[in-house]
Amino acid sequence: MDSKLKSIGYRLEAALSQYLDTSLAVRRECINQTTAGPVLQNLRLTGQLDEAVLLEQKIQRARVAISFARNASPSIVPIHRLPQTFLPKFFFSFLLLSHAYWILASEQCLGSIQFVLPQLWIHIDITATLLKNSSSLSRIETFLSRSGKSQLELHVQYAYEDHAHDRKIDPSLEKAVAPLIPRIRRLRCDIPFLSYDTDPVDSISRKEFSLSVLSQFLNTKATPGTLDALEIWLTGTINIFSIYTNEQLHREDALRLDMPAQHLEDLLFPVTTLRLTRCFPDWTSKAFHNLNELRLCAFHDNAPLHESQLLVILASSPQLRVLELQIELSLLDIAVPPVALHSLETLITHARSFLELGRLLRLLDTGSSPIFMTIYSPFNWYEQPDENIVHFFSRSNVTRLCAEEFNNFYKPFELVNLSPTVKKLPLPHQPTTPGSFTAIIDYLFKFAWIHCTITR
Repeated sequence: MDSKLKSIGYRLEAALSQYLDTSLAVRRECINQTTAGPVLQNLRLTGQLDEAVLLEQKIQRARVAISFARNASPSIVPIHRLPQTFLPKFFFSFLLLSHAYWILASEQCLGSIQFVLPQLWIHIDITATLLKNSSSLSRIETFLSRSGKSQLELHVQYAYEDHAHDRKIDPSLEKAVAPLIPRIRRLRCDIPFLSYDTDPVDSISRKEFSLSVLSQFLNTKATPGTLDALEIWLTGTINIFSIYTNEQLHREDALRLDMPAQHLEDLLFPVTTLRLTRCFPDWTSKAFHNLNELRLCAFHDNAPLHESQLLVILASSPQLRVLELQIELSLLDIAVPPVALHSLETLITHARSFLELGRLLRLLDTGSSPIFMTIYSPFNWYEQPDENIVHFFSRSNVTRLCAEEFNNFYKPFELVNLSPTVKKLPLPHQPTTPGSFTAIIDYLFKFAWIHCTITR
C-alpha cells in the first residue's frame, strides 16, 4: 500500500506542478494584457476556482487519512499508547528547565488526550516556604492526589537559619513529609546552612539540626526495600558528619539515629543511587553495595576514607555506571590490582594534583566501555602526568574529556594527547590574552587531534 501511494503521489506531484505552471502563466498573461478582449476571455476561468477548492479539499482529506494511518503504525505511537515507563522520563526532562513548564506540559497533555498516568506526578518538591504559599500548597496536593499510590520522588529543602533557636525542623514541613515517608522511592534532602561558621556551639547546633532532618526519614517507621536513591546535600559548613545508630561505636562527629543498626542497614541496602555531600554512613555499610551511581563529596576536607576501604566499596558495586569522588583519600604506597568497573560510563574526579589523580586512576580498570570523564582540578602549570595517568588513558576508552578549573589552559591538551580514543574536548574557559591564542594554535598542531572535536 505504501508503494502504491508513493507511485500515485509522484504522478500527482507532476500534475499539480503542471497545473500550477499553467495557472501562473494565465496570471502573467492577465497582467500583461490591458485590452478588454483578453480580460473578458480570462473571466471565463473563474469556474476553475471551484475546481481548485475541490482539489484542495481532496488533498486535505488524503492528508488526514495518511496521518491516521501513520499514527496507527508501530513506528509512530500516539502519546497515550506509549509505555508507562517512558512518559515520566519525558516529562521529568522539563524539571531541568522550569517547574512551571512541567506543570503546563503535564496538565495540557492530560487535558488534551484525557488519560491519567500516576507516574507523571511522582516528583514532589517541598520547602517550608512552599507550604506557606496557598497556590504552591494546592499544587503539591494536586501532585499527591494524581500520583495515586505510586512511589514518590521527594525533594525536601530545609532552612537551618529559620529554626536555629530550637534546632528543630519546621513543624509544618515535618507534618507534610511524615505521611509520605513509606512511599519514598527517591529522596533528595538539602540542608543548606548558608554560612561557614566555625563557632563550636554553632557546630553542635548544626549537628543536632542535621540529625533531626535525617531522623525524619531514617527511622523505625520507614519501610525497608522502598528507598532506591538517596541524595543528601549538607552545605555551608566545614563539618563532615558520619551516620550511625545508638548501637554502634560512639564518635564525636556521628549523627546517632535512634534505631537498630540492622534496620538502618536494611533501609540502605536496596539503594542503587547514592549521592552524599559531607554526610556519610560507615564505610563498611551495606549502603555501598550493588550501586549504579556513587558520588562522594566533601570538598577536600579530611575524611576517614582509606584506599583499602575505597577498593572494597568499588569491588562491591561491579555494575557501577557513574562515579564521582570529591573526597580526600588516605592512599597506600603499595601496588594493588585495579578494580574491574567495566560498566562505568561517567567518571568525575576532583584531585588537587596530577599525583593524586594518578594514584586514584591506578585503582580503576574500566575495560573497553566508552567513558565520559570530567576532571576538576587546579593543577599547577609545572606538573606533568605521571605513569599512572599515562597507563590509565592508554588502557581505557575515554571518548569525551571535560576539563574544569584548570589553572593552566594547556593541561587538557596534554591529557588528550595521552589517549587516541578521545573524540570531544569541551573547554569551558578561554584564554584572555591575544598571545595565548597563537600558543593554542601551536599546540593544536603538536598533538594528535585527527578525530577530536573541540567545543566551548
